[in-house]
Amino acid sequence: MTTGRIPGPVLLWFAVLVFGVAGSVVRILVDLGTQHTIDGRNAISFCNLLFAGNACAVVVLVAVHRKQWTRENLRKLSWSDWCVLLVLAILANCIAPWLFFIAIEN
Repeated sequence: MTTGRIPGPVLLWFAVLVFGVAGSVVRILVDLGTQHTIDGRNAISFCNLLFAGNACAVVVLVAVHRKQWTRENLRKLSWSDWCVLLVLAILANCIAPWLFFIAIEN
């Protein structure tokens, strides 16, 4: 009865674990950047963390949803669906991490 799929609850618990650890990892990275400055500046910036986090997220999304990302499925989305997806992507992947980073840095 092996289908090669990871059960939903396992993925959910993994997501909870990653989200729970994220704050500590970011804090450690900020502290390391403060201790090891480059030209007097912290090399661990919001941009660096945002890029690295989004790069990891893309890898996971492609691995999990690769069969659903077809031209046919993408064409089924209306303009309002695309607008909502864009707003959610900006809030979840730019604004929220930026606020999170600022909070940890201060």
